[in-house]
Amino acid sequence: MIKRLKHAKACSLCRRKKIRCDASERPDLRCSKCAMYGVECQYDYDTEHHSITPVKRSEEVRRNTREGHPSQRPSYVETLERRLQAMEELLKKLRSDEETQLCSPTTIARSAPEPPDALPSYSAIRSSRLSLHDFDHASDVESSDEDSEGPSTAVGDRSRYYGKSSSNFLIRTIAGYKADGTSQLLTWSRSGYNTPSQHGSTPPPRDVVSDRPLFEELPPPDLLHKLVDAYFDEFNIYFPLLHRPTFDRCIQEGLHVRDDGFCAIVLLVCANGSRWVDDDRLQRNRGHPPGLHWFERAGRVSSVFLEKPSLYDLQALILTVAYMNGTDAPYGTWTVIGVGLRMAQDVGVHRKKTYSSTPTVDDELWRRAFWVLVAMDRMTSFGMGRPCAIQDEDFDVDPMTECDDEYWMPTDPTARAFEQPPGQPSKVAFANCLMRLLRVLAFALRTIYTTNKSKLLFGFVGPAWKQGVVAELDSALNRWMDTVPAHLRWDPKMQDPTFFAQSAALYASFYQAQICIHRPFLPSRRKPSLASLPSLAICTTAARACVRLLYTQHLRSGLPKCTLCSLLVPLHTAATLLVIALAAGKGKAREREVEEIAEEIGKCFEMLLSTEP
Repeated sequence: MIKRLKHAKACSLCRRKKIRCDASERPDLRCSKCAMYGVECQYDYDTEHHSITPVKRSEEVRRNTREGHPSQRPSYVETLERRLQAMEELLKKLRSDEETQLCSPTTIARSAPEPPDALPSYSAIRSSRLSLHDFDHASDVESSDEDSEGPSTAVGDRSRYYGKSSSNFLIRTIAGYKADGTSQLLTWSRSGYNTPSQHGSTPPPRDVVSDRPLFEELPPPDLLHKLVDAYFDEFNIYFPLLHRPTFDRCIQEGLHVRDDGFCAIVLLVCANGSRWVDDDRLQRNRGHPPGLHWFERAGRVSSVFLEKPSLYDLQALILTVAYMNGTDAPYGTWTVIGVGLRMAQDVGVHRKKTYSSTPTVDDELWRRAFWVLVAMDRMTSFGMGRPCAIQDEDFDVDPMTECDDEYWMPTDPTARAFEQPPGQPSKVAFANCLMRLLRVLAFALRTIYTTNKSKLLFGFVGPAWKQGVVAELDSALNRWMDTVPAHLRWDPKMQDPTFFAQSAALYASFYQAQICIHRPFLPSRRKPSLASLPSLAICTTAARACVRLLYTQHLRSGLPKCTLCSLLVPLHTAATLLVIALAAGKGKAREREVEEIAEEIGKCFEMLLSTEP
């Protein structure tokens, strides 16, 4: 019988990390930390005394320390200081004195960031079953995922940052299937495919505006009525920000003449509505979006952020984002949305307790504005690969009241306010259903698209965490599908045009979310797909279903031009995935399937060309 070796000290990994080693308590003499990181538990044994000695010792340590007296050995900090000094001496040989000065301890200490105000909560650390020491070494875990994001962007650089969930990063996948491995990134603009340096680089020139009253900038009454109708028919059905009866009554009472805040709302409604109105009186300068004059005039209304935000301030900010999203330079909307959410939190509309128990017009308008901001934040953040400004745990406000505008204040004295007639579906149900889908997308942004430190904090370590998270997200999408109202379930023969457009936008967003969840696990030459995740097949199936849906709407009524719920985004995503599937399936897929994918790619180009002005 072989006598079991009893370890007197920690293994090399645990000794280097200064953590407790439990190798002597395990039957295979391999500590749990080495098993978790997938490395070999290494020791340097002294065969005579069966003790563990350090793997390497410098000559200086051997001269100044005595064996058998740990208290007189150099501390961990002293060892690190000697190693740092040796590294500085090596850098001096490789660089000039001026370059090495940039890496000196004084410079590093001067430029080091301040420590955080608070550490992660105990419950989060406990749930991850990891220590804070392991959290500091998160950069050593799965570094290949971080390296795949491409070149970093310095603070203040003119180029813009796009994370792994952005469409720009998705296009990089196509380069993995090219023979030479080189390709130029392309981005889609309203004028076609352009390189990033040509896309939205020059803002439109600002015209000189007179100092006459703001309401005098409004269009004639008949044109104003057309623009307002277009806004509520094409935009408000997706994001019910405004209440049509209240809006019309305020204009009839002349509130836009007395209140510049409401007049700015009317100007921004005209600017957004001009996208869908064909009238010779609209100034359509070449290279400028329609309604630019009204947009700029409304933007000249002063807004003091030190004062308490009003409802008009919040609505004007949302309409500003809606208009900017339809231009060739929508990059600043992400920052403006964050400001809007801060303004909403400033007045407390993100908390349920700030609303009255009985619904009122003002309460519902505040609630609508907040939810539209949340939707804009999650859609824009995921599209640009950036963190959201607000998370689910930061608010507890109720969803929008699923009651159409005409039933808020009924003229019938026997009818109750804010009560939808039975058997009549509400147009607001779409917005609440979309918010539930965006909640799944926001969770994906915090898990599979987050940094390695966040993954380690949530306990996403080991080879099985990816399959677990993706399986949970897929289950969440399936549960969401069960919550879709009956009048919004996809039916190509649906008669109601509003519900047909809402259903198409809802299901197109669903297919896009399905693609986004499996995008990080697409196979490439450098990183093959996980065997348990057929991501390429799932993404291809979702992309083909999305193209068929959008083509049905294209043939029936054309793709909508709503800037916040534009179907061009899922169309662009589906088209890119089909190109990837076509490149990855050559020589593998059946000939008939390749022909079908190529035909669907042609439909994508047909739809994209139809959106040209």
